[in-house]
Amino acid sequence: YNSITEIKRGDFNWKYPSLEILNLNFNKITFVEDGCFNGTALTTIRIGKNSLEYIPDFCAVKETLVLIGLTINNIKNDLAREHHVFNRLARTLHPAKPHHNFA
Repeated sequence: YNSITEIKRGDFNWKYPSLEILNLNFNKITFVEDGCFNGTALTTIRIGKNSLEYIPDFCAVKETLVLIGLTINNIKNDLAREHHVFNRLARTLHPAKPHHNFA
C-alpha cells in the first residue's frame, strides 16, 4: 500500500461527504489525530497492519460507523470499554478480541 505514518484532521474533515469505506491497512500509521473524519459518512474503517498503540477517537463518525478493523497493531487500550459512545457499531476486528460483536 503506502507509507502513511499519521492521519490529521485536515486529511479528511469535510472533504469527502460521501466517503463510507476507508481502507488504510498496510501502512506505517502510528497516530490518528482526535476529531478526524468529520463530515464523512464512514461505516467501515480498516486501519489494521499499522503501528498504532492506541485506538483512535472515532467520535466524529459514531452515528454511522459499523465496523472498525484494527488487527495487527500494537493496541494498548480497549475499544470494548468505550463502545457505548457508538450508536451503530456492530463489530470490531481487534487483536485482543477478534471479531468482537457489540450487537
